[in-house]
Amino acid sequence: MRWNQIIYKYQTAPVTPAPYAHFYTLTLRTDTKGTLQTSLEMTYTDREDLDESEISDEGFTGNDDVNWEGKLPGIWLEIISRSLQKLPGKISPARPDSEMDEFHELIVDSGGKELVIENAKDLKNWNYTAQEIIQAIFEASGKEKSFEMDYTRIADGKENNLQFKASFLHREFSVVNPDTKKTKQLPWDDLHHFLGTVFGAEFRPDLITGNERKQPGHHIRTGDELWYKLGTSVLDPNGGTKALKKIERLLEEFI
Repeated sequence: MRWNQIIYKYQTAPVTPAPYAHFYTLTLRTDTKGTLQTSLEMTYTDREDLDESEISDEGFTGNDDVNWEGKLPGIWLEIISRSLQKLPGKISPARPDSEMDEFHELIVDSGGKELVIENAKDLKNWNYTAQEIIQAIFEASGKEKSFEMDYTRIADGKENNLQFKASFLHREFSVVNPDTKKTKQLPWDDLHHFLGTVFGAEFRPDLITGNERKQPGHHIRTGDELWYKLGTSVLDPNGGTKALKKIERLLEEFI
């Protein structure tokens, strides 16, 4: 689908509590230079009755609103066009509002003609694309850093080290062997499964005792600069070992 401008509006369901409740408007425009003109206005709501500690305990700050305008790399033009092609040929009518419903509205301007979609069911694929674009904006604006994760496996007196890197801004996913200095590019579509597997476990900084990286086992360091050990400070949220086994199998594929 050819397009000139896209406006996507989203708001969390009315039952969503602060500090999670928010709404945003994402505007995308094509230009003649092969880049993507982008703006994002995101506002968090209903925080008046929360104190600073209640907000920070949920992983937020006192000012999480975003008002950014700039350019994203041209690779996003193809991704967006591909996502639009996945929209259903027959658009469903908008659902009646309820306290449980999120608000979605996608407006696509294609040569003066507007396509408006409001049903969340029709926007399932597009919503995932929008989330990736927002992550790219967070990187471009400096609000968040690109993803990095260090992994060390110590077994049978041998140590293996790997570093995983992912940039939403450039849609690049790679693994680096710091010992050999070799980098291997990984399929971007594998990143979702990778993050879902690793962070499907529960990371418990309160259970870290000393430098666990010196002990035999599997060790992970993410954005908080702490070294976590599978089975000690990384636990299966269901009390078993299923999530841990999945992480072990995933990471050992790269050694």
